[in-house]
Amino acid sequence: MPCEKGLNREVDTEAAEVVRRIFRDYAAGLSPRKIAATLNVEGVPSPSGGKWNDATIRGNAKKRDGMLRNEAYVAGIVYGRNSFSYDPDTGNRISRPASEEHHIMFGEAPELAIIEDDLWNAVQDRPERTHATYAGKTAPLNDSHRARYLLNGIVKCGCCGGGFTLVGKERYGCYRHKTRGSQECDNRRTITRDKLEARVLARLRSGLMTAEFAEQFAGEVARIMGARASAVAPARKALESKLAKLETAIERLLDRLERGKTHPMRSSHASRAVRPSAPH
Repeated sequence: MPCEKGLNREVDTEAAEVVRRIFRDYAAGLSPRKIAATLNVEGVPSPSGGKWNDATIRGNAKKRDGMLRNEAYVAGIVYGRNSFSYDPDTGNRISRPASEEHHIMFGEAPELAIIEDDLWNAVQDRPERTHATYAGKTAPLNDSHRARYLLNGIVKCGCCGGGFTLVGKERYGCYRHKTRGSQECDNRRTITRDKLEARVLARLRSGLMTAEFAEQFAGEVARIMGARASAVAPARKALESKLAKLETAIERLLDRLERGKTHPMRSSHASRAVRPSAPH
């Protein structure tokens, strides 16, 4: 956006909060795809005004683009890193990395910084590790954003019903309170990961080791086994019928063989009857 100081940029406070949220979510372990999907569900517009996608957030490691690598968020201004052109057939803009490093210009604009250094550094470590691990390989990137902890994605806030996620180092808290504020949920309480996991596991053990649950479990197993037996009964009946027919055919074949053994002369005459005649 235009600015009186000569730099053609200034901070959009509403968009800046979206950027901060994306950085916090990514640092907490969410994948770019999950972050984009959440923003779309909530109706938050992307920088272009349309839908979010994970590439907008993640960017390209070689081109050093994407929101997570945008140095403007920490006061760094970079010109000439990528060159842009338009495809004459599709009209789409195409970006390519600069061919020579000396064409890239760097500057600083502290007034534009919207991300704290600690958060920026924490976020940069993850895409660099992902790129170093998977670049040039055909394996999918699923391992890079797979849940690392036991309760990731399955704990809910008891006040608002939203996600209860890692909101700090080794601490779970309400995701809605952290990202949307007290107007969405006033649950400020947090708990360490180890303590929460220990409580959940202890409750599961105490709940599973009861006679009532054992009886319920046995009943459910019997129901499932009964349903499976009912489902395979028609197929079993058809197989039994086919087996009976095969056994009957085998018995008839054996009877014919036995009769052939008791009348060797008949068998000999029959053999001569079908023997080809000698050429004259």
